[in-house]
Amino acid sequence: LMIRRPPRSTPLYSSAASDVYKRQVEGRESIFEVYCRNLPKKDSIDTRKLALSSEGFSGAEIKSVVTEAAISAIANGREFCLDSDFSGAMTKLRLMRESGADSPDGLYG
Repeated sequence: LMIRRPPRSTPLYSSAASDVYKRQVEGRESIFEVYCRNLPKKDSIDTRKLALSSEGFSGAEIKSVVTEAAISAIANGREFCLDSDFSGAMTKLRLMRESGADSPDGLYG
């Protein structure tokens, strides 16, 4: 008896790929929820939106984004974070990645 794998063109593969993507988004959303839990915020933070816009970020990078957003709020004289703090932090992290920084430590230097 020979076991054969399905051909690559079967919907099984495309469905599996979308399931993996969905789990990755849900994972990043959960990480944002954990790190944003005690963060002072003016309105509720849309962690789903953050997860969707942070594709490819690791858990450590997500923590850096949340930390940088909090630093940005403090630097702007606020006691709470806004969506713009998070988008600015993600942009800053992406620029650090592109510049070839070896670690997130360069983000705060």
